Amino acid sequence: MKNGYIEDFISGKKVKATSEEVEAVQVFAKQLFEDYNYPKEHIQTKPQFRVKARPSDTKKEYPVDIAVFKNGKKQEDDIYIIVECKKKNREDGKSQLQDYLRFSKAYLGVWFNGEKRLFLRKVEKNGRIEFEEIPNIPQFKQRIEDIGKFKRKDLKPTHNLKAAFKAIRNHLAANTIGATRDEVLAQQLINLIFCKIYDEKFTKQNDIVSFRAGIEESAADIKKRILKIFAQVKKSYQEVLDKSDYIDLDDYSIAYVVGELQNYSLMEAERDVIADAFEVFIGHALIETLKYVWQKIEEKGKEYNWSQIEINKEKQKVAADKFRGIDKDYFLSKVTKAYMTLIGDGTSSVVCDDSLEAPKNWKEITKQKIQLEKFDVLLTNPPFGSKIPVRGEDKLKQFEFGYKWKFDKEGNKWIKKEKLKEQEEPQVLFIEQEKGNLFAIVELPFETFSPNVTINTSVLFIQKGKSDKKNIFISINKYCGHDKKGRPTEKNELPLVADFYKNKKSDKNNFFIKPSLLENNFVAKRYLKKYIDNLNRINRSKYPVFDLGDIIVSAHNGANIEDASIYVEKKKGIPYILVKSITKEGINFENLKYINKSLESNKAVFLLILE
Repeated sequence: MKNGYIEDFISGKKVKATSEEVEAVQVFAKQLFEDYNYPKEHIQTKPQFRVKARPSDTKKEYPVDIAVFKNGKKQEDDIYIIVECKKKNREDGKSQLQDYLRFSKAYLGVWFNGEKRLFLRKVEKNGRIEFEEIPNIPQFKQRIEDIGKFKRKDLKPTHNLKAAFKAIRNHLAANTIGATRDEVLAQQLINLIFCKIYDEKFTKQNDIVSFRAGIEESAADIKKRILKIFAQVKKSYQEVLDKSDYIDLDDYSIAYVVGELQNYSLMEAERDVIADAFEVFIGHALIETLKYVWQKIEEKGKEYNWSQIEINKEKQKVAADKFRGIDKDYFLSKVTKAYMTLIGDGTSSVVCDDSLEAPKNWKEITKQKIQLEKFDVLLTNPPFGSKIPVRGEDKLKQFEFGYKWKFDKEGNKWIKKEKLKEQEEPQVLFIEQEKGNLFAIVELPFETFSPNVTINTSVLFIQKGKSDKKNIFISINKYCGHDKKGRPTEKNELPLVADFYKNKKSDKNNFFIKPSLLENNFVAKRYLKKYIDNLNRINRSKYPVFDLGDIIVSAHNGANIEDASIYVEKKKGIPYILVKSITKEGINFENLKYINKSLESNKAVFLLILE
């Protein structure tokens, strides 16, 4: 496919890859086929179907993004649903969609901009055309009055759950009364998701589900039914939901969420689909770790010819038994617990507690779930900043850096005092808590976590106890496969890092160094390789190596410059480097100058003896 173009999902034609096309038109066209079961033969995208701009027009001028017909003939009289798509930052499509419906035979409409969507029904009352919002559109061969009247066996998994989550989150943020913050909205959505899961789990296959929003029922009746489910949910998921948890969304917001999710089976959805959906709230970190382990299980299952049911059971077991999480942020721990519960076996191993707190002061549930010295791998992203200091005697006295220190000038060393500090920045204590043997440093590209955040980040790999690693692996990376706006790019160095380390390969950005070379030395990471190369070059010299500080002190004390001449060929004299030749990029050895051996000793000269 030519650069800048994509293949239209319905027609297969080549179309320009505009943001509107990629993020809205193609997404909903796929949903019509996969989630609503409309045949491609009933859907028209390219070329676009056109409708009149005014009743009196003889020519149809308005192009429709997606048109759905009652049959495969795609005639004007058979148009059924019109879908109007806009860019993410465009929200002016509702009135335009109403015009499309008003001047065509279609009586259902969808407005979608990639992040928000609404469903309309055209109704004729007393000779006038009016529009009303409805919970959803009917599936193929379903009557509009039967929207929401699903039997449990009719629910199907979806690959498009993330789009639904985005639409829900953005609709709630814009329309919900009494709740506007993301954290509050996310917690409310989680409560509704558990209602959905509970309803699927405890509804017989041939019974009508309770988690539904019908076309003719009021929003108040829908909310009443959902609250009844939630009362049972709190009894079943006590590890995730507290007795104090409640659903506080207004009637219409609840009806909207239910309408968006009612077609799907979340229990039967692929774990990766749920993972992608939860990225709307908790990002990639925990999810990517699980994906990695699950991939290993898939590979093992194929090797031993396991059935997919056996593989899925093993995935659930690993998620529930092998992962633990702790975070002092209530919202993050709550969302993660919900996620782990959905993809696991109904239990959660994520706790809300302070990992810097003395373990004896942890909650009982934390003591049960988090058993120290029992883990193989620890992943952490410590909080940084002086605005969130750590206080408290029990916390600080666990750490060396929780105490005050003084410098003994005579002994030239630091001595710990018995008095505790009043507070310390969290990153200092986290670094001490993770103490061990550093064996690898991987610098990530500036755009790694874009577009969510752009920040300089390095990953430190530390081995507890006695290290079996002889050298430190350094990896400096510039490209991560996307730019600062999250758009894909061709270059991505990160997948290659593990291969460099595992096979002990080196290049200008991946290399191994002796730990002793970093002791008492502060070198900018971008110049570290040059620094190491220079050291190696000097160490191979036939001449002794002097520390620059020693040379400065000797010159200051009036040392005899003639003493240095024994290391230099007599013909050339004593070499020295101009100050301007010492730059941030290293030393320019090509501009060597030579001084006469008979130079008077009272001149302050800084020498660098070279081969």
